[in-house]
Amino acid sequence: MELGIDCFMPANGETAVIKTALPVHAVIDQGLLMKCKQKYEMNPPDPKRPCLVHGVLVVKDDVLTLMDSQKAADELGLPKQELILSCPVPLPDDSQPATALAKISNKVQKDLVNWEVVTRRDDSFCVQSVDVSLRQKDQSAKFEILVKWLYEDDELGNYILKMVKSVLEE
Repeated sequence: MELGIDCFMPANGETAVIKTALPVHAVIDQGLLMKCKQKYEMNPPDPKRPCLVHGVLVVKDDVLTLMDSQKAADELGLPKQELILSCPVPLPDDSQPATALAKISNKVQKDLVNWEVVTRRDDSFCVQSVDVSLRQKDQSAKFEILVKWLYEDDELGNYILKMVKSVLEE
């Protein structure tokens, strides 16, 4: 501020749109573009339809490049940091833990038909990085459903979390 430069401090998960006097040209990595295209089911990509892209802006040899975070970490020789979000959802006292988890799994498979739902032996399941499992609360006999996901899958993680809560409220 002392130098007359605008400061932007968006909260976690908030998107900041920064208007510039001149256009800022950047190259987008083809792998990241294909990932975005697949996520938004655009074939070919539609330049008039906005889409949210999770990536890292890298300045190398005076060229701005938007690339996948893993690829950027590999190119720069840095370890990739992952942010894992988790939310425990308590089971109602009258619920059978295995039955509740099965109901949630069925609801997720029915609602997310275009997504691969991987079910494990213990009836826990995952969709991309979103993991839904049953765990015992402390030393008590009470159980809870634990929903965990990577920050990159925050939209999907929150969607599944809402489904878990809605199934348990029924």
